Amino acid sequence: MVNRATALKRVFNFVCAPLILSTIFVLSGAFSLSPACLAQQPVQRWPQASPVNKRGEQHRDLAYVANGHSRQKLDLYLPAGSAAPLPLIIWIHGGGWRNGSKELCLPLRSGFLERGYAIASIGYRLSGDAPFPAQIEDCKAAVRWLRAHARDYNLDSRRFGVWGSSAGGHLAALLGTSGDVKKFDKGAHLDVSSRVQAVCDFYGPSDFIKFVATPGYERHGERSSPESLLLGGAVLENREQAANASPVTYVSRDDPPFLIIHGDQDRTVPPAQSVLLQSALQDAGVSSTHHLIKGAGHGGPAFSAPDTVNKVDAFFRQHVGMDVNTSTASQTAAPGLGSETDANSAFSDIAFTDFRHNGHSWTCLVEGKPMSGILVMPEGEGPFPAILISHGMGATAERFAGSKAREFAKWGFASIATDYTHANSGSRPAAGLRRNQNNDFGASNENIRRARVCLSILRSLPDVNKARLYAYGNSMGAFLTIGLAAAEPKVLAAAALTAGGVIEVEGFPAPSTAQAAQIRTPFLILHGSNDTTVPPQRSALLQSILQENKVRNERHVWEDVGHNLHAEESAEIYRMIRAWFTKDHS
Repeated sequence: MVNRATALKRVFNFVCAPLILSTIFVLSGAFSLSPACLAQQPVQRWPQASPVNKRGEQHRDLAYVANGHSRQKLDLYLPAGSAAPLPLIIWIHGGGWRNGSKELCLPLRSGFLERGYAIASIGYRLSGDAPFPAQIEDCKAAVRWLRAHARDYNLDSRRFGVWGSSAGGHLAALLGTSGDVKKFDKGAHLDVSSRVQAVCDFYGPSDFIKFVATPGYERHGERSSPESLLLGGAVLENREQAANASPVTYVSRDDPPFLIIHGDQDRTVPPAQSVLLQSALQDAGVSSTHHLIKGAGHGGPAFSAPDTVNKVDAFFRQHVGMDVNTSTASQTAAPGLGSETDANSAFSDIAFTDFRHNGHSWTCLVEGKPMSGILVMPEGEGPFPAILISHGMGATAERFAGSKAREFAKWGFASIATDYTHANSGSRPAAGLRRNQNNDFGASNENIRRARVCLSILRSLPDVNKARLYAYGNSMGAFLTIGLAAAEPKVLAAAALTAGGVIEVEGFPAPSTAQAAQIRTPFLILHGSNDTTVPPQRSALLQSILQENKVRNERHVWEDVGHNLHAEESAEIYRMIRAWFTKDHS
């Protein structure tokens, strides 16, 4: 028998002690730059870490300086399944140059590994170990080491992006502007460039002298401030060193593109520091985007929210990732990423905010306007393939897609749906398409926009496989599915439709033959021979266009079945869609 005291002790050891240690760890790595701000700023709460894909690789504590300091190490995470060289995001942690850890890797926790990037999280000597320029020397040494070992880890050495927050944002910005500054390149691999091809700076200082002269921030000029400890003396007494450490000092036309994000209520680093850097970059002709988050302080949930993460993803995707123009081999453009990511290479996410997922329902704001629908996730561990389900005339996302999404979940597929402009309209296309329909229905620009929002939501979810996105639509939803595949030739891995096709009738909401000619997505086409709403000749025309363009397709027609094929032959429809979406179309 275990006595009561022993039992209580075990509870403490296994439950309470880990929680206490975890709390101490989080507090020690807070992103505040000064002790005074620890009492004012909330502790950074990052979202729960996304698990590394079991088929991927992680390499921990790689020494980028031989026989160097214990902090001169990096962690490298590689996604699974890509044969082509990978774009790399290098994360630099914050902590006032005197705290912090490479263990707190925001790109990893925000799902960038699942989005197809390799991720490196680097440690560097802190101000207590050595004063500036040790920190930037370490960052450049890590970049050179990664580039020198790019082939060993299947990295594309021409597509390195850097991202950091607070002190890490400062070092990321300094890496970007000092690409041509040789005095910071020390140590090994000096024949390899320490340049990066894109920079994301989260609320980092850019000009130390102007920083400490900003009203309300004068305390950062004191000898005990993080900035002074970095420089080895009070900022205003070490102006030359302060200028050497300031990213604005080195801005030049050949700097890489920048994305700068800051909170307008930051009481640790003045928001004006980001404005200053943005102005200097633009004056030099460097591509730079500045985004100010209203109500945000020095870090906090706003910086890991889906809309912020999507902005960062879109930025890296454009400059080092899947949207890079691969037709030219330049410093910022590189060969394609192979079959796993080609499906998403031409897609630009639509920004959305306030995304909420409760049960099977979701809501969000797109350009300030509400949007909603259903989102059903399968049980188990992702990332899962996902299907966009599009309803027909008079139906809704819930009524049409609900039962289908639950069936697809049994296969291990996630599903998303939203209401289109033809929902609950009460009207139906005329028999044989003899009269024109409202061209705001079906494959209208507005409906394709709504479908693209759904795809953007799927791509933001760490449990979704971005390389395996599919679409299925019925009737008006079939028109939409065709139009989406035409508008986004590479985003969908495959598509399926029931009771749809193409038609050249002015004002009708079906895609034209010219639009269908843009499709490169493999299509499964299912139709009833007695369909008088959308005659089967319309899907036959779609098939002929696909075959002419050598796009993979299958078409099946059920005898004596009308427009309601998806319901009348549901078991067989499910079987065929499942076989089509699990087939290797590469």
